Amino acid sequence: MRYISGIQALNMHYTNQTTPGDWHGLSVDFSNPQWYYTEQSPFLDFDIELRKFPGIKEKVYVANHTRACLDLIYECKYSVIAGMKNTLIDDKLLNELLLQKLLLLIKDNNFQVIFNLILKEYRLDWINVLEKNGVIWQNLILNK
Repeated sequence: MRYISGIQALNMHYTNQTTPGDWHGLSVDFSNPQWYYTEQSPFLDFDIELRKFPGIKEKVYVANHTRACLDLIYECKYSVIAGMKNTLIDDKLLNELLLQKLLLLIKDNNFQVIFNLILKEYRLDWINVLEKNGVIWQNLILNK
């Protein structure tokens, strides 16, 4: 399924979502949508909804803020999601869900970088999710 994600989705306002997302909406170019495909992502169709998007007449599938952050992490665009815990997501339940979904990347070549990035951002919340899922995180710290 084709959907819009990344910085464009992160700058969309969702009336039924508690996450603030990003606030650069006026400086984001919505005229050239960033299309993604669920078949090319380990997150499949998680957190994507059919909705209006600027400049497109019909409704299209768009990632919610949690999914947009996951996609940006998967693409190694780490600087875009800096501060996501308290700024972009700012919802305890959604943050935990995001951490759970990141476990899908544990076999990814970039997981060491992802581990360190998320550890700086979420600290004990990340460690708790790893431990609940049987991940021996101490080995990841040693591999810095």
